[in-house]
Amino acid sequence: MKRLIALITAVLMLLSVTAGLAEDIAADAGASAPYVPARSGYYSPNAGPTRIEQSEMKGYLEYEASYSGGKLQELEVELENSKTDEEYEVLYDSKGNIVRAEYETSDHEIYYDGKTWTDEKGNTVPGPDLAFVKKYYNRFYPHGQSYLNNTMGLVGVSLRDQYPGLTDKWYNIVPVDLTKDGSWSYPMAVSNKYYMGNCVVTVKDGNVTVDYTIPYGRFYVREQCMAWFTDVKDIDANFLNNPTSDFRFGQPVSISGDLKGQDTAILFICNHVDYAVPLRKDGRRPSRLLRGNPDLRKTVAGYVDMLEKMNQ
Repeated sequence: MKRLIALITAVLMLLSVTAGLAEDIAADAGASAPYVPARSGYYSPNAGPTRIEQSEMKGYLEYEASYSGGKLQELEVELENSKTDEEYEVLYDSKGNIVRAEYETSDHEIYYDGKTWTDEKGNTVPGPDLAFVKKYYNRFYPHGQSYLNNTMGLVGVSLRDQYPGLTDKWYNIVPVDLTKDGSWSYPMAVSNKYYMGNCVVTVKDGNVTVDYTIPYGRFYVREQCMAWFTDVKDIDANFLNNPTSDFRFGQPVSISGDLKGQDTAILFICNHVDYAVPLRKDGRRPSRLLRGNPDLRKTVAGYVDMLEKMNQ
């Protein structure tokens, strides 16, 4: 019934600069320094640790727009609140006035013609206040493409390519050298398609802490998952089918305890995000993730060498 034209569930997250999150890409970081693409102003490497900002709507948000002469004529906003099992479909004209609406729950559906609510038999009935939907109308950005519930992870060794049969998903892992204190930044990507954000790994006083930055603009984090492994054999299909972990971003992890005192451990990240391309109204696009890039291939080869040397 629904056709997804544009989906903007993004939350504009204006994060303060954190001076302590210095980006130190050292030449001796593991086998080779992480490859970081040229930035185009989409995100700051020092944007600071991200935190999820939950919206009041726990469901989906969709838009369906019609145009004439390049101008927006009508916009339908569709909302589903999975917590209350309510669904709204509200059609606005070009001036933001409600033309019609539908309101549905698990046991009934009613209709609004711009003046009156009626049930399926045409009887006049009370209906919900639709004023709150207007803010979603105001958020609509009529250009670009939106991505719902896509993955955000590290740019590293593809489990799908390196270990055939383990998973058909584009999950990546990165081996991290834990023998030197310092902070290192590893690029992240969304949808296995665009560079967006950086993972920041800090080794200090026998602990390792992981956090990440996100781009400014229409980018919303739904779920976070960060995990450490001390052996690639511990990454099995059951975990990859539903990645969950007790490790948390921003919390120190004991190298001697949690990571068994190993010199190298394997980092895995699988966040679920909503985002739009372009991210902002300036129209600039994020850098594409190109696996054939010579520098990236060299870095990944170094990661593979580190993995093979683990536990020898």
